[in-house]
Amino acid sequence: MNPDFERTSIIVNGYWYTFEYHNQKESVPGYDRFPLIFCIGPSTKNLNCFEALNLHHLTLNARVEFLIRFDKLSHFRDEDIRTVYTSEEIISYFGAGLGLQNAIRFYNKKNILNPVRVLNKAVPNYIEYDGDIIMKNPGTIMNKYLLDLGKNNK
Repeated sequence: MNPDFERTSIIVNGYWYTFEYHNQKESVPGYDRFPLIFCIGPSTKNLNCFEALNLHHLTLNARVEFLIRFDKLSHFRDEDIRTVYTSEEIISYFGAGLGLQNAIRFYNKKNILNPVRVLNKAVPNYIEYDGDIIMKNPGTIMNKYLLDLGKNNK
């Protein structure tokens, strides 16, 4: 297994994860089959669900800026420790102008296959990956096009 990952059977708030996600409603716009998430915490409405920030729902520039702000406050890359924030804290501490509220999603544990924890120091190595987001409307197709333009202008 890749040394940047650690196999796991549970997802705990305050850590980074990636997994295969198989939602029964794959036609939902923005559905991501392979998310890269920061787990925020359990859902207050459904015990099988948890709330997370999916980096794939941000532009590449927003991902980079978020990780810079996140590391400045939490120093998460220095040690592989748990860093816990609520969704409100994430938006207020790190989200000014980044659109983080659109990247916060709920995931049902029943739909998760092969979860792995991404070690903190390795998270920046994977921010350029887009997962497998199903684009269903022109707005999201345009966002993907703009994101791809950003990758080509490095």
